[in-house]
Amino acid sequence: MRILLPVTICEQPGWLSPRGSFYPCAYGEHCEVASALCARLGMPAGGEDHLERLGWIPLRETGPGVGMHTTLHPTRQQREALWHLLRIAHNETVKFTVKSYLDMIDENEGWTKHDH
Repeated sequence: MRILLPVTICEQPGWLSPRGSFYPCAYGEHCEVASALCARLGMPAGGEDHLERLGWIPLRETGPGVGMHTTLHPTRQQREALWHLLRIAHNETVKFTVKSYLDMIDENEGWTKHDH
């Protein structure tokens, strides 16, 4: 069985939990890691959609993956992790995608630029 340990968020695919913990995975392994996370955390079996419905954010190789069930109401810890990723990212595509996601959720929740 795969050992899943959270690490500091970085420019790598993975899952960002509602508590802000980042679980990395290799390209194309989101579904496998989602199933392993569900098992490890004692959640009902499920894949990517299940984690997303529970508020987990998938991070693809280009940044947050926005799918049908991706939350537009991330927790404070998820926001902080994403702002940290934006500050440390070297890849311009990742920076753009993270910033676009943060802007989209801010707009969705009625935040203004001065609220940060």
